[in-house]
Amino acid sequence: MTNPSILDQLSLIAHECWCEHMQSLGWRPGGRFDPGMRLHDALAPFSSLHRRDRVAVRRAVEMLSVDVQFANAIALSRGSNREFLIEELTVGREVVFCPYAIPPRACDVASTQVGRIESWDADEDGELDVIRVRWLDGRLIDYQASLLELARRDELS
Repeated sequence: MTNPSILDQLSLIAHECWCEHMQSLGWRPGGRFDPGMRLHDALAPFSSLHRRDRVAVRRAVEMLSVDVQFANAIALSRGSNREFLIEELTVGREVVFCPYAIPPRACDVASTQVGRIESWDADEDGELDVIRVRWLDGRLIDYQASLLELARRDELS
């Protein structure tokens, strides 16, 4: 038995999403399609669909390039300005301002003002929300953690 391809797996998931959506609109599974009764024969497990319906779902997934959209939407950041985790924050840790648009290797420690983490806040789910940095000139500035604007000074070369 071969493993299903990613497009096959996405097709199954897309069909499940379609089924949930149709049922939220009041459609029910039926042995035949009947719009008056809101019955749909494709409200069935993907594996039991007629071949033409499985092909239609797969074509829709291919046309939307869902696999490519997923791959492009994922950012597994590396480098000194990757997302901070609450567990690694310490008061006094040195950071530099290094916008995400600039690759971490382009952050010039010598010409960048150094700041120190003073505090941070988490959202209601416990995810890091704001990092407060005190710069050497005395300014205290809040940074959205998700924007990846702060780099770890100790990891820059």
